[in-house]
This record gives sequence, C-alpha cells and structure tokens, in this order.
Amino acid sequence: MGRLPLSDDSLRTDLEIVGDHLHLLVESSPEGMVICDDCNRIIFANPQFCSMFGWGRDEVTGKDIDEVVAGAEEVAAEASLVSSTVFSTPHMIPDAVRVRKDGKMINVSILAGPVLADGRTVGAYGIYRDISFKKKAEDDIRREKAFFENLFEKAPEAILLCGREARGIKVNRAFTELFGYTREDIEGEDVNLLLARDPELLREARGLDALSWSTWKPFSLDTWRTRKDGTRIPVGILQFPFKVDDENEVEYTIYRDRTSELRARAALRREKAFFENLFEACPDAIILSNREGQVLRANRAFYELFGYSKEDRIIGSDIFGIVARDPRNEKEARELEERFWSGEEIDREVVRQRKDGSDLHLHLTQVPFRLEEGSVVGYIIYRDIEHRKKAERETVRHLAFERLISSISSLFLSPGDIAEQAREAVSEIAAHIGATHAFVYVFTDG
Repeated sequence: MGRLPLSDDSLRTDLEIVGDHLHLLVESSPEGMVICDDCNRIIFANPQFCSMFGWGRDEVTGKDIDEVVAGAEEVAAEASLVSSTVFSTPHMIPDAVRVRKDGKMINVSILAGPVLADGRTVGAYGIYRDISFKKKAEDDIRREKAFFENLFEKAPEAILLCGREARGIKVNRAFTELFGYTREDIEGEDVNLLLARDPELLREARGLDALSWSTWKPFSLDTWRTRKDGTRIPVGILQFPFKVDDENEVEYTIYRDRTSELRARAALRREKAFFENLFEACPDAIILSNREGQVLRANRAFYELFGYSKEDRIIGSDIFGIVARDPRNEKEARELEERFWSGEEIDREVVRQRKDGSDLHLHLTQVPFRLEEGSVVGYIIYRDIEHRKKAERETVRHLAFERLISSISSLFLSPGDIAEQAREAVSEIAAHIGATHAFVYVFTDG
C-alpha cells in the first residue's frame, strides 16, 4: 500500500521542523561556524565562533571575515588568500593560526567552501575548530620526545636498543665511542656476534638474552665485551626488555666501561697491601682500638714487645687488661683514653706491663684513624724506650761516679789525718754503690 501524498501544509510543517533542528544544530555546535556573503561580509556566526574569537554576534555581523579572524600582519596574507579563493575552491586547512579580538593567537583547523544557490555562488561558509589543546599536546609530545632523544644521545653510558633476535635498532654516541662501531655497523646486525666474539662470551650473551626475554625482568652483570678492533674491555651490563606498543618489543641495554674502576681497585689493593705490610713490618708496636676499648688489630711488634702470641686471642679483649696490668697504670691509661676520645692527641712517656707483669718504659702516641666504612678508631703506637731509659740511668751513674772520684781526690789532697780521710772516702763510695757496710784497713810499718 503506497503512502498518501503530503499536503502543502504538511510539507511546510516538516520543513519547518527540519529547519528548526538544523538551526539548533548550528547554534549548539562545538565548532565555530560562520557564513559570509559574496563580499566576504559575515551574515551569520554561531555562539561558538563568537566565543572562540572573543567577539559579540552584533559586533561581527557585517564585518569582513578577515577583520574578525586575521587582524595581525603575520597571518593576514595567508587568510586573505583563503578568503579570495574560497568561492571557487573548497579548503581543508588542518593547522592554521588566526587572531582573537584581544590579539591573542589561536591555533585552528578550517573547513571552508562556497555556498551555492541554483548553481550560483552566493557566499561562503567557514567552520573553525579550536585545536589549541591538540597543538599543545603535540608540542608537549615533541618536547618530551626531544628530551628523551637528547637524554639517550648524550647519556654518558653506552646504550643499545635491539629486537628479539638481537638485531641492532639504535645506539647512542657513547656506544660508538666505547666500542668503536658506527651506527651503520650496528643497525640490523646481530650485536652479539659483534660485541661477544669469544665463544664463551657469545654463549653468555645469548644466554642473557634468553633469560631477559623469558623473565621480562631487569638484570645486571659485570663481564667482558669486544671492541671493533678486537680488544676486550670490562663492562657492567644493565639489560631489560620493554614493550613500545602492542606490536613492538625492544631490549634496552646499558654498558658501563669498568676499565677505570678495575684500575682503581687494583691500585687500592696495591695501596692496601703496602700499608698492611707497613703495619706489620713496623718496628714499633701498633694497636687499633675502638671507643669501648676493645682491641681491633695488633701488629707483630706488639705481640713481641708485650709477650703475647696469636693463641692468646687478644683481638676483641679489653686493651687495659692487655697493656696496663698494674692498677696504678690502668687508672692513668683510662684517663688518657678519655682525654683522647674528647679530642686530644696523646704523645707522652708511660709505663705499661708485659704479659708476665714486668714493666715497660714506652713512648705512647695515639691519634684518630678513619676506617674504610667510616668509623673512627684509636691508632696507638708504643715505642720501646727501655734502651734509652737504661742509657739515661747509666749516664746519671757515670756522672755521679765522676763526682765521687773528684770528691775523693780532693779529700786526699787536703791536709789532715789520712785515716779519717780514708773513712770519709769509703763512706762516699758506699753511698754511691748502695752498700750498707764499709771497712777501712790501715796498715802501718811493723
């Protein structure tokens, strides 16, 4: 059954409804819409257009379109070209710059073309979309990309990007400098064959790749790799895979040159061995102790001077029980220790005791010493001055003996009773040698 023909009134009503809907569509459109006559004067602008460019509808009506959206010299020429050709050629401009009423530049996309009536051009339309946010997002993406490109390129460590088959994708400048390869040498090539020529290293490199892709976890390793000229270099490797997108997976590898590090470690070992030998071979007794007075280390001369052996296990013991067995010396030693940890450097003569309790005359020097881990200990040097003390005592006795001889000589040279003089001389001799009794025998003729 066919449809009944519409009456003129019904057709008019339907057209009015469509027209109302179209009007609402244009008025509420998120795009800025404008219609111009054949002289480029605006005869209609929707609210979004007016809002986008900062004009009122009454202000733009009747104005030339270029006066409204291209009021700056830097965009006028391009806008004028569009306006002059739009009546014959539709335009789709994805990225253009126009000007708001307040002079602020705005990024827009433009769709413009002729308005036709009975095949005749009677005006032009323009649809403007504000792409400022899109433009800003694109600019942000470009800046971020440039930042990461710059970060990648100028990183001090060698960086390699490769795919699942170890085919090189990209390397940075540090990589080319470290290994001597050009970017062209690496791109598309099996990097394991280039960097791990030794069979054992090649097995290791391929095993690491397999582990990386199977676990999807980062790992690090200190190993060796090969330069383009064939020389081996020690490297630290940090390797991990990641997804670029749903279709692309990349392995990111950082190579750190460990040559300087290994040289520094070797130099440190040599230096440590030197000071270890110096510590052990020093003729003075040396001991390290902490704030609690515990013995941390002692050299060979310490054991020999104080009469201890390794079996005595003095390490970890209380230093005062080791070197100051006499209570009087222990009190003095503890006072000096307190002064040392209060910031005073100790440098003086002291008396300490051997393991067997006998006294030692020593010169004590104690200074702070910082260990590798940062803690501070007491570095104590005991210099045996027994020979010096003995020499000093001998010197005193020698001087006293000289004075005695001089005194006795003067007695016998002075006038007086020889027997009495002899008794005085013998008394002085007894006093000098510490005798408790002295006898004088006087022999006379007959």
